[in-house]
Amino acid sequence: MAQTKEGLRVKFHDKRAALVDVGRHLGMFKDKVEHTGKDGGPIQSESVTKVVIVPAKIPAVVETKPLQRDDQD
Repeated sequence: MAQTKEGLRVKFHDKRAALVDVGRHLGMFKDKVEHTGKDGGPIQSESVTKVVIVPAKIPAVVETKPLQRDDQD
């Protein structure tokens, strides 16, 4: 909106386009998209596997002793 010497100038948006965009966002229209490879053939795919080797944890050697209580008889 802008003030001009003739009065207020108001710019409106396309209502139909806004409704189509909302409908597409909500999944009301199904857009068909077809992907093809070179010269219309199938798309080349390749499987990639990543292997991560984690070393086993070495248990810590801990010496434990029973607690000595002062109030034991």
